Amino acid sequence: MYYDYKIPGMNRTKPMYSLLSAFLLAICIAFTLPACTAKTDDASIQQRVNEELKKDRAGAALNATVDNGVVTITGECSGDNCAQDVADKVRKMQGVKDVQVQVIAKP
Repeated sequence: MYYDYKIPGMNRTKPMYSLLSAFLLAICIAFTLPACTAKTDDASIQQRVNEELKKDRAGAALNATVDNGVVTITGECSGDNCAQDVADKVRKMQGVKDVQVQVIAKP
């Protein structure tokens, strides 16, 4: 014969742990979500782009300005396809929506 003994309060512990786990998971998501969707402002994009341009010898005489994520590169650069190479590099940077190149290429 099988007897089913029920201890008071035992059947409530599992739902309580599930509720607590769900609550802790929601808190973790709430704290990490803003970091994933943080908007990069134009000033920080401009600073990063200009630092990257100064690293490259061909792009040392270039300057970048940013307006709503659109980077405009101006100045002079030397070398074959230097303007296109710089634009491709800048397009890959975080926060950049588009790149406009107004560069005078010197052979």
